[in-house]
Parts: sequence; structure tokens; C-alpha cells
Amino acid sequence: MSTAHRIRMLWALVVLGTAACTRETLVVTNPEDEPPFDQPFDAPFDGPSLAPSSLTIDRTEYVARHESGVGNYREYAFTMVVQFRNKTSDPLFLARCYPDSPGPIYGVELVDEGDSWGSAYSALWACVGHDRQLRVDPGAVRADTLRVRGPNAWDGRGGKPYGALTGRMRLRYSVQSCRGDGRACPPAAARSKVFRVELEH
Repeated sequence: MSTAHRIRMLWALVVLGTAACTRETLVVTNPEDEPPFDQPFDAPFDGPSLAPSSLTIDRTEYVARHESGVGNYREYAFTMVVQFRNKTSDPLFLARCYPDSPGPIYGVELVDEGDSWGSAYSALWACVGHDRQLRVDPGAVRADTLRVRGPNAWDGRGGKPYGALTGRMRLRYSVQSCRGDGRACPPAAARSKVFRVELEH
């Protein structure tokens, strides 16, 4: 991908930002026959990971139902009830998109191989830097209800969605040991157990 294309993509993500952080959708008309991003939406996280039991989900299988869109641009969604438990002796902080966003940033990782762009449900986030991450005290449990949607990007010429809509996946939170963004508070990953997503027939 050329530098000019990367710049256009970055500008698109900036324009998509809103006052309340929501996941964004993007239709890309790319002059080159290649996906528009340098990495999959659920790009591998190289930092440390917390114990799997730190992030729990309510089911092992989810059915994604048609929520909006027509034709190639159909969008599917399912609801997850998620709990994050701080098993350490110090406060932990969950990344959130804006200082007043009600819930944490999350990613959805594709466990099964077969789609080089990972899960279609991993959102595109247009966020700002801040120091108001969501605090979870030692021993405390934070519960969130996530409405997970996908795909979040399509090839604008052919309408092909980027990412897999079905298969085995995992939820991921970004967890910090202190408030703030950048090197002072490097994130760790909290991952759920593997779950399966199918489309409603």
C-alpha cells in the first residue's frame, strides 16, 4: 500500500470520530486490489497477557442476526455480557475511547485460520488520548454488555466485507496498571475463553 493510501485511510479514521465513542464503519474504494489496512482488525498483541479467568463471557456460542444494511452491505450483531475481574493487589485500568465513554475498548480475535483479516467483528476505533481510563479496584468485578457488530469495513467496489463473520473467536480488553496513554502505562491483554459465532439462517 502506498504512503498516499495510508494517509487517506488515517484521515478517514479521524473524520469518523464522534463525540461519543462508537465503533465505526468504513467503505473503502481502493484503487489497488488489496485490503486497505496494514494489519488485520484483530492484529496480534505482543504485550503481556493476564490470566484467562480475568475476562469472562456469558456464553460459548453466539448467533449473529441481521441488523441493518442490504445486499453485500448487510451488517450482523450479537450481544455479549462480559465481566472483568481484577485478581491483582493493585488497581487496574481498562482503556476507553473517550474520557466519558461508558464502556471499554474491545477487540475480537479470530482463532480459526482461513481469513487473513481476522474477525469481522473487531471494531474500528477513532479515539483521543486521555488519562481517564476505567478503574477496577483489587478484587472488584466490572460488568459490561457489549453489542458486537460486523462487518466494519467493505471493499467499496465489489462490496466484499473484510474479516470472518463466523468461526471460533476470542474477546480482548486492553488493561493498564496506571492511568494515561503511551509508554508510561504499557497495556496488557485480557482475553476471554474461545467462543463460536454463527449467522442466523
